[in-house]
Amino acid sequence: MKKKLVLLLTVLLVIVAFSEYTIRKGDVLGIWVFGYPEYSNQQILVGPDGMITVPPIGRMKAEGKDISQLENEIKEKMAIYIKSPNITLGITNYAPFRVQIIGNVKEQGIVEMPLPQLSLSKVLALAGGFAVEWKSSKVIVKYPDGKIEKYDITNLFKGLLLEDDPMIPENSTILVPFEYNNDITVYTDFGIKTLQFYDGITLNDIISEAISVTEVNLQMLDNNIMILRGNNILNITFDELKTKKIMLEKGDTVVIKKLDKYVYVFGIDEKGGKVLFEKDESFDLKTLMAKLGIDPKKVLYKVYDKKTGKPIEVTENYEFAPGQFVEFTPIENYVFVNGRGKIIFEPNESFDLNTLIGKLGIDKDTTKVKIYDPETKETFEATTNINLKNNMSIEFISQEKYIYMTGRGKIVFRKNEKFDLDTLIGKYGIDKDSAIIKIFDPETKETIEATKNIDFKPGMFVDVTTIDKVVYITGDIARTMRFSKNEKIDKQTILAKLGILEDNVKTFEVENGELKAGAIIKIKIKKNYVYLFGAFNYNGKLDFNLSEPMTLSAIIARARGFRSDFSGRIIVLGDNYSKTYYIEENKVYNDIIDSGMTLLAETSKRNVYILGEGVVPGTYVAKYSESIWDILLKSGFIPSKKYEIVIKDENGVYKLNGAEAQEKLSIIPVIKPIYINVVKTQNDNIIVYKNGMIKTLTPKNQDYVTLINLYSAVDGFSPSRTGTITIYQNNEKIAEYTNSDVINNPMAKIPMGTYVTVETDVNLNYITILGNTSPRSIKTEVSIPLTELLGQISIDWRSQEVIKLYLKSGEVKEINLDSVENLNKILVEPGTVVYIPSTHNQVVYIFGEVLKPGMIPYTKGLNVIEALFKAGVNKQTAELSNVYLFTDGPDQPPIVLNLKDFYNGSNVPEEMNKLLEPGDIIFVPKNAMTNVLGVMSIVNNFMSFFNNGYATYSNINNIIQGK
Repeated sequence: MKKKLVLLLTVLLVIVAFSEYTIRKGDVLGIWVFGYPEYSNQQILVGPDGMITVPPIGRMKAEGKDISQLENEIKEKMAIYIKSPNITLGITNYAPFRVQIIGNVKEQGIVEMPLPQLSLSKVLALAGGFAVEWKSSKVIVKYPDGKIEKYDITNLFKGLLLEDDPMIPENSTILVPFEYNNDITVYTDFGIKTLQFYDGITLNDIISEAISVTEVNLQMLDNNIMILRGNNILNITFDELKTKKIMLEKGDTVVIKKLDKYVYVFGIDEKGGKVLFEKDESFDLKTLMAKLGIDPKKVLYKVYDKKTGKPIEVTENYEFAPGQFVEFTPIENYVFVNGRGKIIFEPNESFDLNTLIGKLGIDKDTTKVKIYDPETKETFEATTNINLKNNMSIEFISQEKYIYMTGRGKIVFRKNEKFDLDTLIGKYGIDKDSAIIKIFDPETKETIEATKNIDFKPGMFVDVTTIDKVVYITGDIARTMRFSKNEKIDKQTILAKLGILEDNVKTFEVENGELKAGAIIKIKIKKNYVYLFGAFNYNGKLDFNLSEPMTLSAIIARARGFRSDFSGRIIVLGDNYSKTYYIEENKVYNDIIDSGMTLLAETSKRNVYILGEGVVPGTYVAKYSESIWDILLKSGFIPSKKYEIVIKDENGVYKLNGAEAQEKLSIIPVIKPIYINVVKTQNDNIIVYKNGMIKTLTPKNQDYVTLINLYSAVDGFSPSRTGTITIYQNNEKIAEYTNSDVINNPMAKIPMGTYVTVETDVNLNYITILGNTSPRSIKTEVSIPLTELLGQISIDWRSQEVIKLYLKSGEVKEINLDSVENLNKILVEPGTVVYIPSTHNQVVYIFGEVLKPGMIPYTKGLNVIEALFKAGVNKQTAELSNVYLFTDGPDQPPIVLNLKDFYNGSNVPEEMNKLLEPGDIIFVPKNAMTNVLGVMSIVNNFMSFFNNGYATYSNINNIIQGK
């Protein structure tokens, strides 16, 4: 607290010490309002216009006043907001006091002084002292009033005080010339240049050299040039240099000053600040406004005297003194409007009547405008847009055309609208024929009933009463019918308004017997009709108006099409009449169907059972218009010759190539159950093994590669010149080639889906493992027990029964894996190929209410429950109390299993959860009413279909890597 008190006292002492100081532009003031910190501010800048902003007082003049004078003014104005304000004002930061110093000093340019004036010796010290001692004997001082004085400074080099140490005020210029040399020294505001003297050198030469070095524009230099020669000063102008040469002497000093031609502009934000003039520009007010793009007609201007700081009266041709302040104030465009006061226009706004109307949001159509011109002393009515003048008085007079209407209140008409009854009727959609219109005239106090158009008077009252003359129609037509007050309510008028001929009316009944306003009338129309049954979305009697053509397409449309079980056939039945139509999608049937006919849309179960590869297996229900090809595409099938499509329908079993099936299957509609098996018949790759390396070849344009291409792809028999190439397909060796075959039969075909081993005569130290496992080669010099080899590979011991050994001698051995105790005794020699056959042909079949019908790979110990889990039972539709298991083929009676307890969370007896064998068939029915004979028929259909394609299916699954 004591530190803060000491600091405050220090500030106050500084303030008191400078209380007589005259405030200048650039000073920063501090105001302390004791008890009101929100009004205290220590950063109040005196702007270039000499003004400051003091909250909450606002803008006020500060420049030219001393501290106490300004402090008293602030107290007086602050008293409006604060009772007995206690205020202290001070300078927190003085605007710099500047002098310019050039020549033989260390820091040339502008020097800032701490006080308004300092002694010459102190100013030299602020400039860093002399650059070179004993090179100058005097200084030349140009004072702000233009006076020039010389002062001897040699005592400073002797360590003595100056005999004449004058006070240098701000805005002075000090020159410290170099002496005691034969060179010519050039001083400019842009730097110092020393040039060697030579006979005949002129001032023009010096100026050209100085300008080329400093890259200064001549327009930036003052017109007056000073030459210091001994104790003499010569003044030369640039204009003189145009007509004569000025010869220079040894030791001359040339001083060229920067052009001092500028003014400060304020009052226009975007154009304010310091404005520089070029040398050839007129230094007057007119030129300044042209430079700033100011229209003299749209501003007021003030020019301030540099010495007094007060505005002076000037004209556009007034010539400035450098550094003067110019203030521009935009001229206001304004008018006075009754009820709104003074309306000021923005500088960018048009000063006319339409702009004023837009600003005030006045409706021209309902307003009269009267304008008083103070210049002519005349008042006139404005009917069009006019240019306004300052100080005009404008009166806007509302000219409403209005009436009062029952239920709607005050109705205002626009200026350009007719003020009559017909316009009112049009505005509000009034039906004159069904309304009584009464009008009250407040002037005459009379009420009249209007039967024709009349002109209104402002303030009239209009009452519109609607006559509710209606009847209500029911039956085949439901409508509320209105009548005009002059219309007759009778049967002929009603039918005419409905557009119905009397011959087409079956009945016309009026409740209570009296046909009058408010009556309820039941009308029945004579109609055509047919009866619909079967797979229509609507069944029953279907009526048509007599005017409607009753075509077959119209009947189908009115019936909302067909259900999903529609067979595609419609039978039309009548007395001694029958005709069948085969319906195609998007086809129009214009056959006229006689009234009273019966139409039967046949139903059919159009299930498509799809199994196999390259599809999503399942049961698909076809729409009546869908083809077999449409359903295949729905199952995800992509046409390719790699697949064979096997189809069983009511006509038998047939096969199609996967790439060519579209043409035939896209025109065969699904009208009966169809069974489809998609079989992959080709593998894309050829896998080659050589010396422990595996390479995969993919034929590009054929379904094979040539022997020479295969030979080249594996770098032949290297590192040997001879060897053997063995080809395996479908678990069998199909070909063998030597180096002589490569030469004599290079175009031999190696089909897709084969395994190839390349054995070199000098390198038989590998055992190669192929087939239903990850292919690999094991490098060895000795025989390895078979159990050790099998331990290194991944096989499914649950389903794998045998493996084959292809010996180096060409002999093939089949090893039964069930005899585990003998496997360790079998030694596999280097050069042997161990082949793991595929087990894909060991399957169990499962059909019915399962999510994945078809085949399940057989594994040892597979039981019925596990098989159902793999196929995914549809619990919502499956009847698990009667699951059928065929163990002796589909032609023999099945075993019936009750598995319902398992899905209820209970244990299933062992005798119900049978162990399965390859080829067993499981069928899960949809309901308990399914009989054994029906199940056997369904399973026979499936299995005859599968058996027909079994060889193909087996071949596919046995293709090496064929998945």
